[in-house]
Amino acid sequence: MLGQVHYDEENILFGTHNENQAIVHWEYENGVHGVAASDSTGTGGPADAFRCHNRLVGTEGTIEVGPEGEDDEELPALRIRRGGGDWETVETEDGLHGWEFIDRAIAENVRCLETGETPELGAENALNATELIFSVGSPLGAGVESTCRWTSTTTRSPP
Repeated sequence: MLGQVHYDEENILFGTHNENQAIVHWEYENGVHGVAASDSTGTGGPADAFRCHNRLVGTEGTIEVGPEGEDDEELPALRIRRGGGDWETVETEDGLHGWEFIDRAIAENVRCLETGETPELGAENALNATELIFSVGSPLGAGVESTCRWTSTTTRSPP
C-alpha cells in the first residue's frame, strides 16, 4: 500500500475525522490493484484524475459510480462500459447518498442470514476496507499530514 493524506481543516463526518484530500494505491494477494482518491475541499486535488466517486476497471469493462460531467452536463448516478463500447446508463431510483442504502443493507443481511449466504457487508469484507482506511488515515486524529508505505500480510483478495 502506498498512500498520502492531507488534513489541514477539520472535516468531521459520521462522528470522526476525515481527510481533506487523499490518494491511495494497494494490491490484493491475487494481483488486483485498487486506487482511490478523495477531495472534500472542492478544489479537485487527486480526485480530479478520476472525475467520479468510484471507478471499477476490469477485464470486461468499467463501472462508474457518481461520474462528473463537463460544466453543467448531467450524468447518471451509475453507468457501465463493456469492452470499450459506449457508456450505458444503469437506472437507479437513488442518488449517491441517502438512508435507503442502510435499509437495503439491513434487508440484504437478513436475506443472507435466512439463506445461509455470506453477505457483501460481512465482517471479512469490512475488515479489508477498514485496513485500507486506517493504514493511511490513522494520523488524522492528530491533525497531521501523513505519507505511508505499508505492507500487510492480511490484505486479502476481494471476494
